[in-house]
Amino acid sequence: MIPYDSSSVRSGTFPEGAGRPVFDLVDAIVRFGEQTGSEFSTVFHGSVGVNMTTTSLWSQTNGEVLVVYFSDAKILDDARIQQIGKDLTEMVSKAEAGKMLLNFQNVGFMSSAMIGKLILLSKKCKTDKVDLKFCNIAPNIMEVFKIMKLNKVFDIHPDESNAIKAYEKKGWFG
Repeated sequence: MIPYDSSSVRSGTFPEGAGRPVFDLVDAIVRFGEQTGSEFSTVFHGSVGVNMTTTSLWSQTNGEVLVVYFSDAKILDDARIQQIGKDLTEMVSKAEAGKMLLNFQNVGFMSSAMIGKLILLSKKCKTDKVDLKFCNIAPNIMEVFKIMKLNKVFDIHPDESNAIKAYEKKGWFG
């Protein structure tokens, strides 16, 4: 058995012999147990030691850009949203080149509370001079952004490659 603790899950670092795919599997199994009300999830939590209050965020660097990914398909739980907001705020300081991209490829739904966290993140990025972009927004979330006029506030791109290219443009006419 490979032990996990909340600090390794949050930072995306894992014990030797483990990796992101293993954590994704653990996370998926625990979530399935929680959604079905299975007692398996309680046993599983105890034996593996995964702290489910940690967020499902992970990041990697693509060139000079810190790209942050969400594992959750639905971001609705208030406690989870609070943790995601905290973790996103902490990640701003890790965007060493001042470029941060949130990739929502796995997210199909999010609550208005999560949208509030994104607005606060955008303000923090402006204060810290970090260029924040979003990509892979689901159509239903994009519709909410348009209704709230957030598509004019957030720099949104259809996919990660277009967003990365947008960082390379110099000025108004590229």
